[in-house]
Amino acid sequence: MAILATDLSFVLSGGINNDEPKFSLGGFPSPTPLPDTINNLFTDITPSQASIGKTDYRCFYIFNDNPEDSMYECSLYTVPTVLDAPTPTSVLIGLLFRDEIQTISFVPLATGSLPPDSGSFKLKIDALQTQLITWTSNTTTLATNVEYALKAILENDVTVVYAGTALNFTVTFYGINKNKAFSIIDSADNTIIPAHDIEAVKTVAGSPINTVAPDIGVESSPPSGINFTIPSTPGLSVGTLRASEGFPVWVKRIVPFLAESLDADGIRVRVRVKTSPGI
Repeated sequence: MAILATDLSFVLSGGINNDEPKFSLGGFPSPTPLPDTINNLFTDITPSQASIGKTDYRCFYIFNDNPEDSMYECSLYTVPTVLDAPTPTSVLIGLLFRDEIQTISFVPLATGSLPPDSGSFKLKIDALQTQLITWTSNTTTLATNVEYALKAILENDVTVVYAGTALNFTVTFYGINKNKAFSIIDSADNTIIPAHDIEAVKTVAGSPINTVAPDIGVESSPPSGINFTIPSTPGLSVGTLRASEGFPVWVKRIVPFLAESLDADGIRVRVRVKTSPGI
């Protein structure tokens, strides 16, 4: 199934019931599309606001609506709607970029239990499940076996290393899995002897793909932790959007003190993707 331009959707934030751009202030995505018109996020600046200056924020989401295929190497950039404005409004784009890191631990069920010496297990991330992984007491070999198993279900871009303490292993997502939040790794078919649970925690939560934006509540309140920039081509490298994946985008508008009136001042947000890796 081929990727089409119509598979890329832009929707408001503010939750399932929001259809007003002025309330697109973060929170869960709305089903309401972002209109392809002037003032589709911000309202006009009044003369009194321009006289003292104003900074406000909005948030919208970008999704890959294709039910099967991925959009690779997604990048985001902006172009101004009016060039060489006399006192231009600055419009900046903000995203939070982090690669996911999780720690897998093998935890004894009984106090004072000896380390495992046999058995096997599988690992799961949502509907994805690894092949059976055989236990080995060699932590380097075990890390390698877990890594190969996860690579097989995550398009290769994941590393697993022994954390150096107890039976803890660090899983780092990168490459095609960069900037993406994943569900906590789970286990299945665990027959490790002596009995040990397999637990995972997030050391670093991936972002922005598959995340929900914070709800700032008030348009003048800046979202925490977001770095803003004016991305020109080739733009900000976001990563790969698998089928139905998306991410929140923050927009910061800065109207300078004593700004002059200018019709249709603003930006256009453009997204560039590839239909297959490296092409």
